[in-house]
Amino acid sequence: MRRINLARKSLLVTVSVGAMLLGAPVDAADITYHRLSNETDFPFLKNGRPAYDLPQAGAGYRDSIMRFPDVRACLKKGERSKAKPDLSQVDWTAMRLTKDFDVCIFRILSSIADIEESRRWFLDQGFAVRPVRQEPASPAWAKSPLISRYAVSIEKHRFNQKIGYQLNFIQVWALRGVSAQVAASDNQEALAVTLTLTFL
Repeated sequence: MRRINLARKSLLVTVSVGAMLLGAPVDAADITYHRLSNETDFPFLKNGRPAYDLPQAGAGYRDSIMRFPDVRACLKKGERSKAKPDLSQVDWTAMRLTKDFDVCIFRILSSIADIEESRRWFLDQGFAVRPVRQEPASPAWAKSPLISRYAVSIEKHRFNQKIGYQLNFIQVWALRGVSAQVAASDNQEALAVTLTLTFL
């Protein structure tokens, strides 16, 4: 059994006003997307900037970007060659590092290019989704006057099942939360995705 390579991380807790949407049945066939994202045309962004422009923060993503150069690489084998693949058919078991999850989720959200459709995609994948909040963007952070942010989370045993039981018993016991922070521009484009696994 393959072990997932995870570092101990702390969780930045944000509070949103409004009810959290729990993972509910979603017709994945109804989730539309605008493109099939790839690194050449829609590079992986970290805080709204291409990771390759960030020598320190971006360097850690180099291997994940190479392993998943486009959204098709994040899908199950049967979907990769289809003219119109189903973006709900994610090969979660192929992802080994938290950075792999960041890159692949970003590729999918970049393909969808719509906040509400992206939130529906998370629901289809079994995540609970918190309300969207808007805030002014820092000029150094992204070329967008406003940023939309929201958080998602998933129960730890369900997450471990999704990734093919890469976490061993001790890791699951110590795991206290699986969440992700998502940021999008005022024109619905993904700007950042950060998955966090919080351990004791």
